[in-house]
Amino acid sequence: MKNLWHKLANAFGIQKESSNQPPPFFITLEVEVVDHAKKAIYFASGCGFLVGKYCITTRHIFPKIFPCHQGLQDAFVRLYDYRGQYFLTLSNDKLSKIIFNDFHDIAALNLGKKFYRKKVKFIKAASLKIPVTIFRYDLINRQLTQIFSSTIEYSLSREFLFLMPSPIQPGFSGSPVLTANNTITGMILGNHRISKAGIALSSQVIASFLKSLP
Repeated sequence: MKNLWHKLANAFGIQKESSNQPPPFFITLEVEVVDHAKKAIYFASGCGFLVGKYCITTRHIFPKIFPCHQGLQDAFVRLYDYRGQYFLTLSNDKLSKIIFNDFHDIAALNLGKKFYRKKVKFIKAASLKIPVTIFRYDLINRQLTQIFSSTIEYSLSREFLFLMPSPIQPGFSGSPVLTANNTITGMILGNHRISKAGIALSSQVIASFLKSLP
Protein backbone atom coordinates (compact mmCIF):
# COMPACT_ATOMS: atom_id res chain seq x y z
CA MET A 1 0.00 0.00 0.00
CA LYS A 2 2.87 2.33 0.83
CA ASN A 3 4.48 1.71 -2.57
CA LEU A 4 1.16 2.44 -4.27
CA TRP A 5 0.89 5.75 -2.42
CA HIS A 6 4.43 6.68 -3.43
CA LYS A 7 3.58 6.00 -7.09
CA LEU A 8 0.46 8.16 -6.89
CA ALA A 9 2.29 10.93 -5.05
CA ASN A 10 5.04 10.92 -7.63
CA ALA A 11 2.55 11.07 -10.47
CA PHE A 12 0.31 13.84 -9.12
CA GLY A 13 2.73 15.90 -7.02
CA ILE A 14 0.82 15.58 -3.74
CA GLN A 15 1.78 14.88 -0.17
CA LYS A 16 0.15 13.04 2.68
CA GLU A 17 0.41 12.91 6.44
CA SER A 18 0.50 9.59 8.23
CA SER A 19 1.29 8.20 11.65
CA ASN A 20 3.32 5.22 10.47
CA GLN A 21 6.27 4.20 12.62
CA PRO A 22 9.69 5.46 11.50
CA PRO A 23 12.69 3.15 10.94
CA PRO A 24 14.60 1.83 14.02
CA PHE A 25 17.56 4.19 13.50
CA PHE A 26 15.30 7.27 13.73
CA ILE A 27 15.29 9.33 16.96
CA THR A 28 13.83 12.58 18.29
CA LEU A 29 15.66 15.09 20.48
CA GLU A 30 14.50 17.60 23.08
CA VAL A 31 17.03 20.32 23.94
CA GLU A 32 16.72 22.27 27.20
CA VAL A 33 19.12 24.98 28.36
CA VAL A 34 18.68 26.59 31.77
CA ASP A 35 20.32 30.03 31.92
CA HIS A 36 20.82 30.74 35.62
CA ALA A 37 22.13 34.28 35.04
CA LYS A 38 19.07 35.37 33.05
CA LYS A 39 16.69 33.05 34.91
CA ALA A 40 15.44 31.74 31.58
CA ILE A 41 14.91 28.36 29.99
CA TYR A 42 15.39 27.66 26.28
CA PHE A 43 13.69 24.75 24.54
CA ALA A 44 14.19 23.27 21.09
CA SER A 45 13.43 19.99 19.41
CA GLY A 46 14.26 18.09 16.27
CA CYS A 47 14.89 14.74 14.71
CA GLY A 48 17.99 12.72 13.96
CA PHE A 49 19.29 9.27 13.22
CA LEU A 50 21.73 6.78 14.73
CA VAL A 51 24.97 5.81 13.02
CA GLY A 52 27.31 3.71 15.13
CA LYS A 53 27.81 5.43 18.51
CA TYR A 54 26.67 8.80 17.13
CA CYS A 55 23.38 10.65 16.81
CA ILE A 56 23.39 12.77 13.65
CA THR A 57 21.21 15.88 13.59
CA THR A 58 21.29 19.57 12.61
CA ARG A 59 23.46 22.13 14.34
CA HIS A 60 20.79 24.82 14.50
CA ILE A 61 18.55 23.00 17.01
CA PHE A 62 21.11 23.90 19.68
CA PRO A 63 20.80 27.45 21.11
CA LYS A 64 23.60 29.92 20.37
CA ILE A 65 24.64 29.90 24.04
CA PHE A 66 25.23 26.15 23.72
CA PRO A 67 27.40 24.44 24.94
CA CYS A 68 27.31 25.81 28.46
CA HIS A 69 30.26 27.49 30.13
CA GLN A 70 31.44 28.51 33.61
CA GLY A 71 28.44 27.04 35.38
CA LEU A 72 26.17 29.83 34.18
CA GLN A 73 23.95 27.43 32.28
CA ASP A 74 22.91 23.81 32.44
CA ALA A 75 22.05 21.91 29.28
CA PHE A 76 20.20 18.68 28.69
CA VAL A 77 19.41 16.73 25.52
CA ARG A 78 16.82 13.99 25.92
CA LEU A 79 16.65 11.33 23.23
CA TYR A 80 13.66 9.18 22.29
CA ASP A 81 13.74 6.15 20.03
CA TYR A 82 11.66 5.46 16.93
CA ARG A 83 8.77 4.24 19.10
CA GLY A 84 8.77 7.47 21.08
CA GLN A 85 10.25 5.85 24.18
CA TYR A 86 12.83 7.77 26.23
CA PHE A 87 16.24 6.09 26.35
CA LEU A 88 19.01 8.59 27.13
CA THR A 89 19.83 12.06 28.50
CA LEU A 90 23.08 13.87 27.74
CA SER A 91 24.07 16.74 30.04
CA ASN A 92 26.76 19.41 30.40
CA ASP A 93 30.03 17.46 30.31
CA LYS A 94 29.02 15.12 27.50
CA LEU A 95 27.40 17.88 25.48
CA SER A 96 30.64 19.87 25.45
CA LYS A 97 31.96 17.18 23.12
CA ILE A 98 29.39 17.65 20.37
CA ILE A 99 31.12 17.63 16.99
CA PHE A 100 30.02 20.41 14.65
CA ASN A 101 30.91 20.95 10.99
CA ASP A 102 32.46 24.26 9.96
CA PHE A 103 30.74 24.38 6.57
CA HIS A 104 27.35 22.69 6.95
CA ASP A 105 24.43 22.62 9.35
CA ILE A 106 25.17 19.20 10.83
CA ALA A 107 26.24 17.87 14.22
CA ALA A 108 27.16 14.57 15.86
CA LEU A 109 26.46 13.65 19.47
CA ASN A 110 28.65 10.90 20.91
CA LEU A 111 26.29 8.60 22.80
CA GLY A 112 29.10 6.49 24.25
CA LYS A 113 27.88 3.22 22.74
CA LYS A 114 25.94 1.82 19.81
CA PHE A 115 22.18 1.88 20.29
CA TYR A 116 21.58 0.71 16.70
CA ARG A 117 24.05 -1.90 15.51
CA LYS A 118 22.91 -2.45 11.94
CA LYS A 119 24.43 -0.54 9.05
CA VAL A 120 22.49 2.56 7.99
CA LYS A 121 22.26 2.78 4.21
CA PHE A 122 22.81 5.98 2.24
CA ILE A 123 21.99 6.55 -1.42
CA LYS A 124 22.48 9.34 -3.94
CA ALA A 125 19.26 10.53 -5.53
CA ALA A 126 19.74 9.27 -9.07
CA SER A 127 16.52 10.83 -10.32
CA LEU A 128 15.35 14.43 -10.20
CA LYS A 129 11.91 13.24 -9.23
CA ILE A 130 11.57 10.51 -6.63
CA PRO A 131 9.18 9.87 -3.72
CA VAL A 132 10.61 10.41 -0.24
CA THR A 133 9.41 10.25 3.36
CA ILE A 134 10.29 12.61 6.23
CA PHE A 135 9.12 13.03 9.82
CA ARG A 136 8.13 15.97 12.03
CA TYR A 137 8.31 16.02 15.83
CA ASP A 138 5.79 18.26 17.59
CA LEU A 139 7.41 19.21 20.92
CA ILE A 140 4.23 20.67 22.44
CA ASN A 141 2.11 17.57 21.85
CA ARG A 142 5.06 15.13 21.76
CA GLN A 143 3.64 13.74 18.54
CA LEU A 144 5.43 12.39 15.48
CA THR A 145 3.99 12.89 12.00
CA GLN A 146 5.08 11.18 8.80
CA ILE A 147 4.98 13.13 5.54
CA PHE A 148 5.12 11.74 2.01
CA SER A 149 6.61 14.23 -0.45
CA SER A 150 6.61 13.68 -4.16
CA THR A 151 9.53 15.58 -5.63
CA ILE A 152 13.21 15.91 -4.79
CA GLU A 153 15.87 17.79 -6.76
CA TYR A 154 19.58 18.40 -6.39
CA SER A 155 21.14 21.84 -6.12
CA LEU A 156 23.79 22.62 -8.74
CA SER A 157 26.51 21.97 -6.17
CA ARG A 158 24.82 18.66 -5.30
CA GLU A 159 25.33 19.48 -1.63
CA PHE A 160 21.63 20.09 -1.06
CA LEU A 161 18.27 18.59 -1.99
CA PHE A 162 15.09 20.57 -2.63
CA LEU A 163 11.73 19.04 -1.70
CA MET A 164 8.71 20.23 -3.66
CA PRO A 165 6.03 20.87 -2.62
CA SER A 166 7.61 22.00 0.63
CA PRO A 167 6.06 20.62 3.84
CA ILE A 168 8.83 21.94 6.12
CA GLN A 169 7.76 23.36 9.49
CA PRO A 170 9.44 23.58 12.91
CA GLY A 171 10.11 20.05 14.16
CA PHE A 172 11.34 18.63 10.84
CA SER A 173 14.97 19.65 11.41
CA GLY A 174 17.31 16.68 11.38
CA SER A 175 14.81 14.23 9.93
CA PRO A 176 16.40 11.78 7.51
CA VAL A 177 14.99 11.98 3.99
CA LEU A 178 14.04 8.38 3.29
CA THR A 179 13.59 6.65 -0.03
CA ALA A 180 12.29 3.10 -0.48
CA ASN A 181 13.53 0.53 2.04
CA ASN A 182 14.40 3.29 4.54
CA THR A 183 17.54 4.36 2.68
CA ILE A 184 18.77 7.87 3.56
CA THR A 185 19.28 10.35 0.73
CA GLY A 186 19.49 13.51 2.85
CA MET A 187 18.71 15.29 6.14
CA ILE A 188 16.16 18.09 6.55
CA LEU A 189 17.52 21.59 7.30
CA GLY A 190 14.58 23.95 6.74
CA ASN A 191 13.12 26.15 3.97
CA HIS A 192 14.91 28.13 1.27
CA ARG A 193 14.69 31.86 2.06
CA ILE A 194 13.45 32.84 -1.42
CA SER A 195 11.78 29.86 -3.08
CA LYS A 196 10.51 28.45 0.24
CA ALA A 197 11.36 24.98 -1.00
CA GLY A 198 12.31 22.48 1.66
CA ILE A 199 16.09 22.07 1.92
CA ALA A 200 17.93 18.93 2.91
CA LEU A 201 21.63 18.21 3.22
CA SER A 202 22.58 15.57 0.65
CA SER A 203 23.75 12.08 1.57
CA GLN A 204 27.13 12.83 -0.01
CA VAL A 205 27.79 15.62 2.51
CA ILE A 206 26.53 13.47 5.39
CA ALA A 207 28.78 10.57 4.36
CA SER A 208 31.79 12.89 4.19
CA PHE A 209 31.01 14.22 7.67
CA LEU A 210 30.70 10.69 9.05
CA LYS A 211 34.13 9.79 7.70
CA SER A 212 35.64 12.71 9.63
CA LEU A 213 34.31 11.51 12.99
CA PRO A 214 36.82 9.88 15.38
